Formats: sequence, C-alpha cells, structure tokens
Amino acid sequence: METVDPVGAAGEGVHEGTQENAIGGAGPLAALRRALQDRGLRHQTAYRLPHDVPRIADLAFPELKVAVFLDRCFWRECPEPHLDERTDAGHWSEEAGRERRRNALSDRRLFADGWAVVHVWEHQDPRRAAEQIAEVVRDRALMRRERGAR
Repeated sequence: METVDPVGAAGEGVHEGTQENAIGGAGPLAALRRALQDRGLRHQTAYRLPHDVPRIADLAFPELKVAVFLDRCFWRECPEPHLDERTDAGHWSEEAGRERRRNALSDRRLFADGWAVVHVWEHQDPRRAAEQIAEVVRDRALMRRERGAR
C-alpha cells in the first residue's frame, strides 16, 4: 500500500473553498498546482475517482493512478496549532470523525484498485508538498516503465 501522509490526516477531496481557489487562481490549491507545473508535472484537477469511491481528488495523475487530496486544517483537525472557530465543537468533532472514517474507507478502496494516495495539508509549503507528490509520481512512472520493459 503506497501513501504519502505527512502528518497522519485523511482528507475528503475538493471542498468549496478549494474549488473557489482553483477557479480564482489563489489559495493553497492554486499554489500547489503552480509548484507542480514548475516541476513540469501535468495533472488533472477535481478528478472524479472510480465509481466505488465517492470522492473527487483535488489533483490526479490518472495514467499513473495517483490521487492527491489537499486537507483543510479546520475540517480535518490538523495537529498543528490553529484557531478553532467552531461554535458547536461537539457537533463538528463528531462530523469530522465520520468524515475521517469515510475517507479512510475511500483510501482503502483506492489502494485496493492500485492507486497511490497523497494527502497534504493546506498550510504546508506548496514547494515541499509538490516535491512529495513528484517523488510518488516519479516512482509510479518508473514502475510503469519497468513493467512495460518485461
């Protein structure tokens, strides 16, 4: 099972904020996309995953089966210190727990189908995150070439 999860979080996929950021060209998702493009890595955004996985990857390299999720700190209970603005912490904690369980199930389904899943935090340096993603993409491309050479 191949995964890159720098701090142990699970994410769900495209969120309203990241969709807006992708369209507007600002925010963490846009910065990550630019960092990947600077490395020459072509990718798809808002990629609909296989039918048995009810998620949309923020970024994907479908030919290599690599799905990338940008985990939002507020919703994913980031372990880094951050401002918790929730007014009903009990409700949101319960909701976040349900989402983490759903996301873990989706990750397992992707792994079973041969996908590599990469999670990065929205606060993470986009160049560092892009390098983590690039490493997975390079490894997958190398494995693909080696299989084709046989």
